[in-house]
Amino acid sequence: MIPKVHDLVFLAKKAGIDSDLLSRCDELAKVYLETRYPDISKEKPSDKFTKVVSEKHLAIAEEVLQWVKKHT
Repeated sequence: MIPKVHDLVFLAKKAGIDSDLLSRCDELAKVYLETRYPDISKEKPSDKFTKVVSEKHLAIAEEVLQWVKKHT
């Protein structure tokens, strides 16, 4: 049984995701932390996460979701 956690990298490792996609999960995890807890960053999330950057992160999330759907 997988524990209820919000650590995307931990969950990805438990799922056996490949190392390339695991590094992108790490990128998303950092985005989650910065947007969920904006005080940890010196920049405001609205300044740092432009439309282009956000679209990149959405594409990564979609890729992770497709991997999960394919492997579960």
